Amino acid sequence: MKKNSSKGFTLIELIVTLTVGAILFAVAIPAYKSTMTRNRIETLMSELTRSLNIARSEAIKRGTTVTVCKSADQTNCGGTWSNGWIVFSDQNKDGSVDAGDELLQAKDTTDQGLSMKYAAFPSSSYVQFLGTGFTKQQNGTFTACGISNNVKNARAVIIYKTGRARQSIDSDNDGIYENGSGNALTCS
Repeated sequence: MKKNSSKGFTLIELIVTLTVGAILFAVAIPAYKSTMTRNRIETLMSELTRSLNIARSEAIKRGTTVTVCKSADQTNCGGTWSNGWIVFSDQNKDGSVDAGDELLQAKDTTDQGLSMKYAAFPSSSYVQFLGTGFTKQQNGTFTACGISNNVKNARAVIIYKTGRARQSIDSDNDGIYENGSGNALTCS
């Protein structure tokens, strides 16, 4: 007489498997979200660096002032840097789009769920590149953070008076990137 051997999982094996899967899932989701936020921020900073380089290049090529300003509607200056920005030839050098100014690029970042700020003297609303490629302002720093304000996700683009723009680095390998002065970025 043959014994019927059952093939499959017992209830206990199924519960253990589901429990292990739930634990792995609970651990993986926060790490995944953090990685996705960091990737979105790095992409945003790369796009901003590209826009700043375009503005500088166009200023030199045209021999006139080109402005990058925060823009909520991607046609005029205003809103916040988190809304996006525009690049335009600024014929009267006033930092706003007027008749005769040519829109060179527009970037909408509204749906990315990121916060971005810019700190510089004398204006935190725009960056102007002169026909020499230098900025009208002193050094400045764009800082982007995720909604959670986790400083380990923060990244920056640093602009020097010479017009050079570079992305922040983590020079001391502590997981927190530094600004142009070597100080740790902050999200506040």
